[in-house]
Amino acid sequence: MGEPGSQKEPRADFRPIKSIRVLFFGIILDSSDSGTKGGGASYPFTFQFSSLPSGTWSVIIASWQGAVRRQNLPRGIIACNDDRTMIIQEYYNRGLNNPPVCANFESHANNYAYSNHFEWHELNGEFADGNPHDPFGWITTGLIDGLEATRTSYGAAIYLSSGYRCPDGNASPTINGAVNSLHMRGRAADMYRNANHTWANEAEFNLLKAEADATNPAPTESLGYNTYANHHYHAAW
Repeated sequence: MGEPGSQKEPRADFRPIKSIRVLFFGIILDSSDSGTKGGGASYPFTFQFSSLPSGTWSVIIASWQGAVRRQNLPRGIIACNDDRTMIIQEYYNRGLNNPPVCANFESHANNYAYSNHFEWHELNGEFADGNPHDPFGWITTGLIDGLEATRTSYGAAIYLSSGYRCPDGNASPTINGAVNSLHMRGRAADMYRNANHTWANEAEFNLLKAEADATNPAPTESLGYNTYANHHYHAAW
């Protein structure tokens, strides 16, 4: 902390915050610029206070152990004070309409029984780079109702290869998902009949698809066997 009246300049890699507003649900930091260091790359930070000539205080982003991305949310958006803020920022960064809010996301232990037949990790984790913010995820009632109805009528286990994806995870090279994928809305899942993520034949695929198509409401997306090279079944409700 500088001496009173000190006009010491912050280090070049420090970026002052224009203002800080404390709200009931979180804190909003208004940055002096709208960009993120390194084009949005993650970098460590802590908060350091610096005395300004005017006698006011400014929050300065400094160094901290552990990589955390700056939370430059648009003005008026409330920070969630955890990884949900970073996820929401990804929707803004990629220009996606109707971004979620903190309350859209849930966090559970991996083995948490989210429904009769699906645990949390099946819906939200184990998808390569699809959602590095685990255990936070966004699963809609429509998706879980559709999956449960499909599983019940199918009468056998269903294995998910992808569920919720954050925007950055959806765009990662290992996923390369559609720009407006419903996985990012917690509405889509990719399925196989067995844990090896294979099918005995196309007829086996079509049996599962038929059960999904028969749910009420029917899926808004139900893609065919040859849509993807690995033949996973994609459905969204």
